[in-house]
Amino acid sequence: MQISVLTEQDKLETRVALSPDTVKKLVSNGLSVIIQSGCGQQSNYSDQQYENAGATVTRTISDKVLSSDILVTVKRPDDKVLAKLSKSAIVIGQMDPYCLLYTSDAADEEDIVDLGGRRIIKKKREGGGGGGGG
Repeated sequence: MQISVLTEQDKLETRVALSPDTVKKLVSNGLSVIIQSGCGQQSNYSDQQYENAGATVTRTISDKVLSSDILVTVKRPDDKVLAKLSKSAIVIGQMDPYCLLYTSDAADEEDIVDLGGRRIIKKKREGGGGGGGG
């Protein structure tokens, strides 16, 4: 099983989804972890610390990253990443479904389902706009 962690898009976000200690535990249990270079910088974790913990560090968001079984994030990944993820991928993070309802192009065509199997986004937006009520 492969887990990926991307650099947070919000420049003010100081948290990272996985610490090097957590990566070490995951790798010791047989999981593969890919870290986007710089993802831990705001939390004072270096790429070298992640490599020492057993992660593979990559500079770009490659097809290998996007084909991960699990994407761990602090905040919702941007729409381009969501649209390219495997349909069976699990995203663990704060998805902010109410924001998605009105701002995400990735939610236009498909449902987004939480771990309980409940749909968060239930229908295709009409009119191409956002911001309005229901």
